[in-house]
Amino acid sequence: MPDNKAITLDPKALIELAADCRPNPEGILCCLHMLAEEAAELHLTQTLDALKRAMGACAVETMAMDEHDALLMALERPSDSHLN
Repeated sequence: MPDNKAITLDPKALIELAADCRPNPEGILCCLHMLAEEAAELHLTQTLDALKRAMGACAVETMAMDEHDALLMALERPSDSHLN
């Protein structure tokens, strides 16, 4: 597999990489968390509230699949987190 720089510069490689991706609830929860971090940093309070609710809903649905891992993921906050 080429290095990350090569992937970002080659659209064909990006298409091939995307074809190999498999969506999963943990990935969605991670994306929601990243968006919430950005909303918090930009002081978008309504967006942040909506994303927090979405994170909670996603965590609950993910818990139905794998309770232990989903709960830990939903509760973890990086040290530089802007979320309360």
